[in-house]
Parts: sequence; C-alpha cells; structure tokens
Amino acid sequence: MRDNTAKPSTFDVYEQELEWVPVSELYGFGNAVSASIGNLGKYLGRPGDDRGPWFYLIKHPPHTLVPRHAHSSAVCHLLLEGSWLVGEDEPRLCLPGFFHFEDAGAYWGPMRSGSEGSRFIAVYSGRPDFIVAEGSEAAEPYSGRE
Repeated sequence: MRDNTAKPSTFDVYEQELEWVPVSELYGFGNAVSASIGNLGKYLGRPGDDRGPWFYLIKHPPHTLVPRHAHSSAVCHLLLEGSWLVGEDEPRLCLPGFFHFEDAGAYWGPMRSGSEGSRFIAVYSGRPDFIVAEGSEAAEPYSGRE
C-alpha cells in the first residue's frame, strides 16, 4: 500500500561542495569497506534518509585493490577517469566510458585501479552493504561484450 502522506520532493547538491571521505564512512556502507583499501567517496543523496537516492562519486588512488565482493542491492558503475583491471586469472582492462551492472548478490572482482587511479559514479537500488567474498562464491555470469 502506498504511503499517501509522503510528498514528492527534490534534492540538489553540487559534488564540489562535498568533502572526499573514506568509503568506509559514507552513509549506507555501514563501515563494511575497509579504510585500508584507500577508496574515497562523496555521497550524493539525502544524508540519513533510507529512501536514497543511493548515488556516489568514488575515487581510488593508483593501484587500489578492491577484493571480490557483492552488494545487497543492484548497482551500476560508470568509469569516468582512469582504468581498472578486473578479474584474477586473465584480468580485463576497463577504460573511461566502461559501464557495469550487477544484480543484488552478484559477486564481482577483484578489481585494481591503474597507475593513474580511477574516478567513477556508483548508483545502487538500495543500501550498498559491501559484502566481501569468503570463498568460491559464483562470479557474475555475464562478462560483457566479447
């Protein structure tokens, strides 16, 4: 049943007005991302509001390694700057303009940013809840265009 008491609203923010903070401290991640990874981000949503939106601008320092992981909600990434090497045995090189989508619970990675680092937009359908893989969880079955 729809809540008729909630009125539609808008939300605006200039990302330049927000400070870069460790992803581990960003609203929605619940300290699930180790600060030692080195990721920094900006939350582009309503602070403290579980309705979202769940938009983030993230940057990785050079050679940042993000372990294979999943999220409790669907996510898409758009790589704006830098590069990523994704996968273990034969890593795939991803360059600016690379778009990636994961269903909730799909494991992806590991991912390492290139020598220039990277900057990207991440949009989640709900709370991000970073879930590190513990063993041989199935990877995302679709690996992109061949």
